[in-house]
Amino acid sequence: MEKKEILRSAVALMIAAFLVLPIPSALCESYQDGVYQDLAPGYNDDVIVTVTVRDGRITELSAKNRNGEESEYFKKAEEGLRTAIVEKQGIDGVEAVSGATGTSESILSAMKGVLEQAVTKGDFASAGPQSAGSQSAGSQSAGSPSAGSQSAGPRPTLNPEKAEVFVGLGSVANFRSGPGKDEKEVPVYSFNVTMASMVFDKEGRILDALVDIYEVATPNYDGASMPRFSGWPDKEGYNVTDTATGKVTGVSENTVESLTEEIAAWRTKRERGAEYGMNPTNEWYQQMNAYEQWMIGKTTAELRQWFEKYTSPRNGRPIKLTSDNEEDVKIIESLSDQEKQELTELTAMATMSLSDSHGWILEAIEKAYQNRTPVDQVEMD
Repeated sequence: MEKKEILRSAVALMIAAFLVLPIPSALCESYQDGVYQDLAPGYNDDVIVTVTVRDGRITELSAKNRNGEESEYFKKAEEGLRTAIVEKQGIDGVEAVSGATGTSESILSAMKGVLEQAVTKGDFASAGPQSAGSQSAGSQSAGSPSAGSQSAGPRPTLNPEKAEVFVGLGSVANFRSGPGKDEKEVPVYSFNVTMASMVFDKEGRILDALVDIYEVATPNYDGASMPRFSGWPDKEGYNVTDTATGKVTGVSENTVESLTEEIAAWRTKRERGAEYGMNPTNEWYQQMNAYEQWMIGKTTAELRQWFEKYTSPRNGRPIKLTSDNEEDVKIIESLSDQEKQELTELTAMATMSLSDSHGWILEAIEKAYQNRTPVDQVEMD
């Protein structure tokens, strides 16, 4: 049996075991009005289920793969289960759709978490729903169940159809080989956790944006403000570089105490401010501020289209009209005078990439849009 088939079988077994746990029943509980969301592991990525409750009844249900893929089997499972769940007002007695069993089980598993939210009493805005079996969105890798964690769903909105403002939080992590090596030619490694807090209108246009990144490197990097991670307690350490001299002074001694102190001292790129050291005349936080203002009024789809049209295939940075690179020149020649002017105005404010190994900013913004939830009692002027 191929590894892929083994993985699929394991996922199916986990989901099946998950489904035998007690589930909320529509016969003994009433649902609170609102929009609810939860997820469950699927074959290729997490399956996200969104449910609308109005007047105490389930009125709408939709499902999607986090990666955007929707096969005919996925659509078959979604359509069949939507009808059955709305009819039965729950998942008691609802069976998997024939020919799409795996996807059906993923949707039903996510539905369990949704129903646990919908029947929970209390203040969702302050504490968030507690769910014994639902998944924690964004905290688990695809296909990894997380029993006992908080629900992934947003708080309910009493009048979702009237919502004019939506908020979303997206985060994406990436690993990087670099920056560079230490004086003994030992590689430096790092990772970035990019976070985007976004506000959208009902058409998906950006009303406000705040982006920040944790960038963390091995202890042999010589940048003074760089947060570091030296390893795990009682495990072999890594080269340590003196940031003042650039010399390797030894190997880290990793203890619970030392790592607790090390991680507590981490600062984001915004918090590092002028100490970040990217460009003394136009630091990271200044360029990010400029991008955030420039994004207002645009949709995530428009941001993606802009990125694909106006950035260099070499590094993902906005193309400067003065570039003499052959690939860049071809793109420049295809632009209108107005487009060239707009590009010139932007590169005067920001030149860093919105999607590269220094941080997947655009992807975090797109995830924030996917995770958006309506806000009550906020009207647009």
